[in-house]
Amino acid sequence: KAITAAQSKWTSDSNAAQTTLGKLDLRLAATPLTGAAKYTKDSTTIATKLAKDLTSWTTHLASDSTKLATDSLNALTKFNADTLAIHVADSLKWVKKTFDSTAMVTADSSFASRKAIVVFSPIAGNYASTQTVALSTSFTGSGAKIYYTTDGSTPTTASTLYSTSLTVAEGQTIKAIAVQDGYDPTLAVGAKYTIGTTSSPTFLPVAGSYTGTQSVVVKTSDSATIYYTTDGTTPTTSSSSLAQFGDAIQVEASQSLKILAVRSGKGPATVASAAYTILADAPTFSPDTDTVALDSVFLKIYVEDSLSTIHYTTDGTTPNSSSRILVHSGDSIKISATKTIKAIATKSGLSASLVSTVNDTIQATAPVQSLAEGDVDTSRVYDTLTTSTRSASIYYTTNGTIPNASSTLYTVPIRIHTAQTISAIAIKAGMKPSEVVVRDYTVPE
Repeated sequence: KAITAAQSKWTSDSNAAQTTLGKLDLRLAATPLTGAAKYTKDSTTIATKLAKDLTSWTTHLASDSTKLATDSLNALTKFNADTLAIHVADSLKWVKKTFDSTAMVTADSSFASRKAIVVFSPIAGNYASTQTVALSTSFTGSGAKIYYTTDGSTPTTASTLYSTSLTVAEGQTIKAIAVQDGYDPTLAVGAKYTIGTTSSPTFLPVAGSYTGTQSVVVKTSDSATIYYTTDGTTPTTSSSSLAQFGDAIQVEASQSLKILAVRSGKGPATVASAAYTILADAPTFSPDTDTVALDSVFLKIYVEDSLSTIHYTTDGTTPNSSSRILVHSGDSIKISATKTIKAIATKSGLSASLVSTVNDTIQATAPVQSLAEGDVDTSRVYDTLTTSTRSASIYYTTNGTIPNASSTLYTVPIRIHTAQTISAIAIKAGMKPSEVVVRDYTVPE
């Protein structure tokens, strides 16, 4: 390109110079006397420049031609070297793709000294159905031979001589070497084939929330080896495994159980996982059922695990780890008003227990009347009403109707001077109203 450009410029400059000279000739012809001196000066300048350009172009032509030849030779040499390196690297990659974990190639340099390889088609891997595997070698000539094994042993010239494609219907590792007169045998290489995929595992019990340690049995229809982790990491064949098929994994805390099922001759199943939430034992109450008590009740809260902590609320809200704590399991709390008590247990490593709930109804004590019912002396008879429920108010009626908070508030003894029925009730905020006490009084004639 450089030479062509220089030659083109020199030609262009030469044509321009010739054109200029032609114009000078015309000018000289028109003004022969005044133009002669200028013609001589201009033509000399042009001729000098043309000679200088020609010399420069000739020099550049030689220099550029030499550089071009040198660069071309260097590029060709590098191209050949790179091509060889790429060919060797690709060959090594090809070989490595066919190796399984038991392949005995220890270094690329060892392979390079052998000058040949054994190639598997298709390459090693997991396939859904039976495969027909062909073996070939980069040895050329009629004397090249391939020997192979299918039992995992290292092939020798005493092994089976390859003559036709091999049928792989189930998991199998094929190892092979190639030999040819005048060369060392190739390195023994192996290709591991697995047919189909191990069936997915099942968990029993299934993932979910449970109280107490769970014995999780993991099975597959292939009776595969079970590898597992309990810390959320992905299991491998180096992870913990079950001693025998059908053994259980003990899940003692909330964790994610991940399973890798592997059966010889098949591809591994997709890693399966099951999240288990292990709850602390839920608290129990005593009394353990909804109760109705007069004035107050002492409610005991228990939990079987002495290492658990009990949290509770008395306003019907769901307790959590920030709720009030019962100092000791079996301690009592005094309930002096109708309340819904809820409690949970917490323990390190476990999730909070299920919520235990009890509804305790506290009822005011019914009023006590000082007069027995029946005939009374109306001259100086007063009925006094009292209740043991502190701060409770007593309401009454004298006409036989059922009293309520809108009835007459008892403040002073009731004088009985005519036949009448006194009905009384005790009422206190937060408590169930007491039972109604009714007494009939009569006046003798």
